[in-house]
Amino acid sequence: MEEARKRGVKLIHLNDLVRPAARLLAKFLADRRPDLLVTFFESALPKTVGRGFEYNEYTPDDRGAPHEVKFKVEVTVPLKQK
Repeated sequence: MEEARKRGVKLIHLNDLVRPAARLLAKFLADRRPDLLVTFFESALPKTVGRGFEYNEYTPDDRGAPHEVKFKVEVTVPLKQK
Protein backbone atom coordinates (compact mmCIF):
# COMPACT_ATOMS: atom_id res chain seq x y z
CA MET A 1 0.00 0.00 0.00
CA GLU A 2 2.89 2.31 0.77
CA GLU A 3 4.37 1.72 -2.68
CA ALA A 4 1.05 2.47 -4.36
CA ARG A 5 0.78 5.74 -2.43
CA LYS A 6 4.31 6.73 -3.47
CA ARG A 7 3.45 6.10 -7.12
CA GLY A 8 0.12 7.90 -6.93
CA VAL A 9 -1.87 4.74 -7.58
CA LYS A 10 -5.30 4.55 -5.98
CA LEU A 11 -6.10 1.09 -4.65
CA ILE A 12 -9.67 -0.15 -4.56
CA HIS A 13 -11.27 -3.05 -2.78
CA LEU A 14 -12.17 -5.90 -5.14
CA ASN A 15 -15.71 -6.04 -3.74
CA ASP A 16 -16.26 -2.47 -4.99
CA LEU A 17 -16.10 -3.92 -8.52
CA VAL A 18 -17.47 -7.41 -8.03
CA ARG A 19 -20.72 -6.62 -6.23
CA PRO A 20 -22.07 -4.12 -8.81
CA ALA A 21 -20.99 -6.43 -11.65
CA ALA A 22 -22.76 -9.38 -10.01
CA ARG A 23 -25.95 -7.36 -9.63
CA LEU A 24 -25.75 -6.31 -13.28
CA LEU A 25 -25.23 -9.91 -14.44
CA ALA A 26 -28.16 -11.12 -12.33
CA LYS A 27 -30.37 -8.40 -13.87
CA PHE A 28 -29.35 -9.38 -17.40
CA LEU A 29 -30.24 -12.99 -16.60
CA ALA A 30 -33.54 -12.11 -14.92
CA ASP A 31 -34.43 -9.95 -17.94
CA ARG A 32 -33.58 -12.90 -20.23
CA ARG A 33 -30.84 -10.97 -22.07
CA PRO A 34 -28.17 -13.52 -23.00
CA ASP A 35 -26.92 -11.07 -25.65
CA LEU A 36 -25.90 -8.60 -22.92
CA LEU A 37 -24.32 -11.37 -20.84
CA VAL A 38 -22.20 -12.44 -23.82
CA THR A 39 -21.23 -8.82 -24.52
CA PHE A 40 -20.18 -8.37 -20.88
CA PHE A 41 -17.93 -11.44 -20.87
CA GLU A 42 -16.55 -10.77 -24.35
CA SER A 43 -15.50 -7.32 -23.13
CA ALA A 44 -14.07 -8.57 -19.83
CA LEU A 45 -12.09 -11.57 -21.04
CA PRO A 46 -8.76 -11.24 -22.83
CA LYS A 47 -8.85 -12.11 -26.53
CA THR A 48 -6.21 -14.81 -25.94
CA VAL A 49 -8.49 -17.13 -23.97
CA GLY A 50 -11.07 -19.48 -25.40
CA ARG A 51 -14.63 -19.05 -24.28
CA GLY A 52 -18.00 -20.65 -24.70
CA PHE A 53 -21.47 -19.58 -23.64
CA GLU A 54 -24.63 -21.55 -22.97
CA TYR A 55 -28.09 -20.16 -22.25
CA ASN A 56 -31.13 -22.25 -21.32
CA GLU A 57 -34.70 -21.47 -20.33
CA TYR A 58 -36.76 -24.04 -18.41
CA THR A 59 -40.52 -24.31 -18.13
CA PRO A 60 -42.19 -26.89 -15.89
CA ASP A 61 -44.48 -28.21 -18.63
CA ASP A 62 -42.96 -26.72 -21.82
CA ARG A 63 -45.74 -24.11 -21.97
CA GLY A 64 -45.95 -20.53 -20.86
CA ALA A 65 -43.20 -18.32 -19.49
CA PRO A 66 -39.91 -19.82 -18.37
CA HIS A 67 -39.73 -20.87 -14.75
CA GLU A 68 -35.93 -20.68 -14.61
CA VAL A 69 -33.07 -19.44 -16.78
CA LYS A 70 -29.43 -20.47 -16.74
CA PHE A 71 -26.33 -18.93 -18.31
CA LYS A 72 -23.00 -20.72 -18.31
CA VAL A 73 -19.57 -19.40 -19.27
CA GLU A 74 -16.66 -21.71 -20.04
CA VAL A 75 -13.17 -20.17 -20.21
CA THR A 76 -10.21 -22.13 -21.57
CA VAL A 77 -6.62 -21.06 -20.99
CA PRO A 78 -3.75 -23.01 -22.55
CA LEU A 79 -1.12 -24.00 -20.00
CA LYS A 80 2.52 -23.23 -20.63
CA GLN A 81 4.69 -26.30 -21.09
CA LYS A 82 7.63 -26.62 -18.70
